[in-house]
Amino acid sequence: MIKEQELRVGNLLNYNNIAYKVVKIENGFIGLDREDDFEDYADIKDIEPIELTENVLLKCGFTKKSERVFKSKRSQSNLFYQLELFLIDDIEFDYAVHITYFTQPIAFVKGLHNLQNLIYSLTKKELEITL
Repeated sequence: MIKEQELRVGNLLNYNNIAYKVVKIENGFIGLDREDDFEDYADIKDIEPIELTENVLLKCGFTKKSERVFKSKRSQSNLFYQLELFLIDDIEFDYAVHITYFTQPIAFVKGLHNLQNLIYSLTKKELEITL
């Protein structure tokens, strides 16, 4: 289950097995929007994270370095950063991601919305995704 404080407008989530973008968060209900401009509201209890799979990571712009390692190198003004994501087996999901920043472990995330929030926290830019 996702907690309301984990979410930001712009996060992508599953609702009824369809990917939606969060457009509003209000008192336990989430305003959702699909790519075809269909809008809906859902109880937060009914939404699920989008699992971080190889396919999702590739659609987020990461490149596959080896069987279970994905990389992203980006520069922003004078800041250069490199993220490495390691797919690991997890009880709750098929995959989870361990993230390093210049070889230092910084996070363990399980859902796409968590990865979006982390990237935004590090860079103040949205993670571009085409699902």
